[in-house]
Amino acid sequence: MIEPDWATLTGLPSIVVTGADLDRVDLWQRGLLSGPLRLTAAGRTAIGTASCVVIRDPEGTPLLQASVVDGVVHGQPVRLVEPEPPSVLEADLAIVILGAPEPSEWEQIGTAIQDAGAVAWFACADRGRHGRSLVGLTRRAAQGFAGTNHRVIPIPWPSPSPADLFSAEHPPPAQLAEAFGIRRHLLVGSEATPGRGRGGAVVFLTGYSGAGKSTIAKALRDRLATDDPRPVTLLDGDEVRRRLSPDLGFDEAARAANVRRVSWVASLLAGAGGVAITALIAPFAELRSEARAMTEEAGAEFIEVWVSTPLEACEARDRKGLYARARAGDVTHFTGISSPYEAPARAEIVIDTTTCTAAEAADLIAAELQKGTP
Repeated sequence: MIEPDWATLTGLPSIVVTGADLDRVDLWQRGLLSGPLRLTAAGRTAIGTASCVVIRDPEGTPLLQASVVDGVVHGQPVRLVEPEPPSVLEADLAIVILGAPEPSEWEQIGTAIQDAGAVAWFACADRGRHGRSLVGLTRRAAQGFAGTNHRVIPIPWPSPSPADLFSAEHPPPAQLAEAFGIRRHLLVGSEATPGRGRGGAVVFLTGYSGAGKSTIAKALRDRLATDDPRPVTLLDGDEVRRRLSPDLGFDEAARAANVRRVSWVASLLAGAGGVAITALIAPFAELRSEARAMTEEAGAEFIEVWVSTPLEACEARDRKGLYARARAGDVTHFTGISSPYEAPARAEIVIDTTTCTAAEAADLIAAELQKGTP
């Protein structure tokens, strides 16, 4: 690590890394990546024209002072993401666990351990619920074998996301073992089948008042109640206003505070392995980005759903008369009339309820949630 030059660091542009990107920086700092740390398209957008940046963790602490050449990140560590484990482990065998072992693999582990005096268990885990479960499983497995010296080492193992700033290759098991001075290794489990246990998710529905967000949210909740084993919580805008934000008004600052509160609660639910469905107007891109960051920091999946029903259609179906009151000036700061709506630029799903039913929308979102499940 370099001794930080705080004057220089303060003057450089910063990017904050969370979730999988934080894991990649951790692997890079440990020298475990198979290839370079590269910028994705999202990363190039985040850095812009800067040639030198400071990469920080979610708390704002500098991790790397980095330069970028042809999309490859070069730099010096300022602070480690996690306390660095020993570079050499006194172990005869490395058991590299990518996922829950099959019964036959448990037999292989038992056979391999018989002639090993010391064993290092590498739990290749992301920061989500699946990763935490895998580390717990690895610790319990190591404790179950008597007569041998065992040590469990969590290894950051990022799961890719379209919003990632960096891309990098996972280290092969042999390279991982060799990096810790261990000549023999056994690979068990599969990273390709984490399934629904991989963690929670936030489904963030945004759009004009009357766009159909609440109807879709309720249809999705009912759909997931029968098809997804994870606990599902609906945080609907009107109900949340009554329960979570009764102290807030409807000016711009109060509406922003409400979105932040709901986003935070949703990220907690998702971080604990559940599916949180939010139905909010959330008109500003900055607040939606904050919601995404909160969720990814919790190690969960974020699915932004833009209910893009046109304003005229929303106004035509206005049962509460809010649009008419806004047009008359009786309701201020009303999105679409006296306050702007910033259309999402990177929503995972776009739905227009003038051409798509709530049931069809729920099916689309459920399919997105189930991507990558066995």
